[in-house]
Formats: sequence, C-alpha cells, structure tokens
Amino acid sequence: MKVTFGKYKGKTVEYLMINQPDYIKWILTEHEPSGDLATIQNHVLKLIRKFDKKPFIGKSCSSSNCNNTATRFTINKENLTAYWWCDSCEPKHTDIPNDQLQSPIGYKSAIKHIDLYCNESISAYKTIIQMIATAKGLSSISELKMIMFFR
Repeated sequence: MKVTFGKYKGKTVEYLMINQPDYIKWILTEHEPSGDLATIQNHVLKLIRKFDKKPFIGKSCSSSNCNNTATRFTINKENLTAYWWCDSCEPKHTDIPNDQLQSPIGYKSAIKHIDLYCNESISAYKTIIQMIATAKGLSSISELKMIMFFR
C-alpha cells in the first residue's frame, strides 16, 4: 500500500515501517483518523502484528555457554546495544546492570523505548527497527525486500 498524501506520498507503508518509524509513530498517534489516513493506520496495525509474529532468524543466545537460537532480546538503554537471549537464559548474564537493560517485545514497545530513553531520536527509531527487522530475516533495506518481508 502506498501513501497518498504528505511528504511520503508514493512511498509504501512497508518502506516507512522500516525506514521512517517516527512517521509510523505519528500515524499511530492520530486519534479518529479519516479517509486515507484511517486506511493507512489500519494497514500499519496489520503490519505491526506481522512484524511482531516473525521469529528471530540466525541469532544465537548471548549467554556464554549457550548455543540456542535467540527468541528475545534486551537493549542497553544508553547506547542501543542489543543482547539476544533464548528462552532458557536470563539477561543477567551480561556485565551490564539489569536496570540498564530494557526488553522491548515488539514494534510499538521498541518505539516507546526510544521515546523514553533516547529523546525521540529519529536515527534511534530507525536503528532499533532495522536491527530487529534484520534479526527477523529482512535481508536488505530495498523497498521490494521490505514488501516481501511483510508478506
């Protein structure tokens, strides 16, 4: 689906989900949207559900003696360093105090993390969403690959 208005007119929503998550945040915060904005907001919500359901691919658990595939992650709230964890291991295995680690569980919580700890940095929104998407199998940031990623 392509955006039909504003500065991203002609861009696909899938492209914006990965490359402009700050814009997606704006779309989500619009209360009682109508017309094309309502249609796009509904599409964004559908894409978020797809994004969140995708498993991590090829990420190993960060625990030192574990070879399991990661199923979740934590982020250092100060520098966006990600640590990947399997269901059996706990994030406490790092040298970082637990109060410095956050555990976003999906697209919206990753955005909220940036809001709370990174002063709504546009580059941080993009960094965290692209990092998660790559861990979930997005092989490149081309528009076509992004559309395929959300299928």
